[in-house]
Amino acid sequence: MLTTVKINEVIILNLELKGKTAVITHSDNKLGMAIAKEMAYEGVNLALCSGQDSSSYRFPKDISPNYDRFILDETDKCQVHTDSDDGLNILKSCLSCICYFIKGSIPWLKKSNDPRIINISSLSGKEPGINLAYYNIYNSAVMNLTKTLSKELAIYKILVNCVCTGAVEGETWDRFSDILSDNTGMTSEDIINMYSVNSIPLGRFAVPEEISPLVVFLSSRKAAYITGANIVIDGGAGYSVC
Repeated sequence: MLTTVKINEVIILNLELKGKTAVITHSDNKLGMAIAKEMAYEGVNLALCSGQDSSSYRFPKDISPNYDRFILDETDKCQVHTDSDDGLNILKSCLSCICYFIKGSIPWLKKSNDPRIINISSLSGKEPGINLAYYNIYNSAVMNLTKTLSKELAIYKILVNCVCTGAVEGETWDRFSDILSDNTGMTSEDIINMYSVNSIPLGRFAVPEEISPLVVFLSSRKAAYITGANIVIDGGAGYSVC
């Protein structure tokens, strides 16, 4: 049986982030939503970015009634349209998107107090998974980009870090398990359970709410001396910091 964890208690970290603004991409997926909620609990103003296919997306008003939402235009140069079956073009598109997005944000960050860039990558960028070549390459590139930008932007006091997740409940693993299920004949639940038992010392996937507090902490002044770090949070499946 799939082990799940529910976190209902709201913990306010009091990281002195009230009144600051966070631009959160992919805010319409489970991890993006968890990060947005965590930021809202800390009093952060939200600029939430999501795709055109999520026009019905709404942020819970009981958490924060005040936020701005932006739809990322797929015709823009940072989102090149590709054939869904062409892994190489998808890789190019994803890398172009993150590079252009960060490049466009730098002038604003230079004018900001306590500016931060926090990327999300995966453990697969350091420990590649089988049959996931382009996914592995992308995550490795994000980790390398993080380290590179941390050195180039240090002169502007812009801190750049990356949170590298292990297996997290959400859309990515739903897709992976469905693909593996088609190839192996096993159920998606059995695949996830087998991976949890064999690969994760804690014996289960993370829930998004166990990732988001680290993102919020890295956004705060309490993380003022952390930059260029690719911090892995994976239930013990791999390395802790690289």
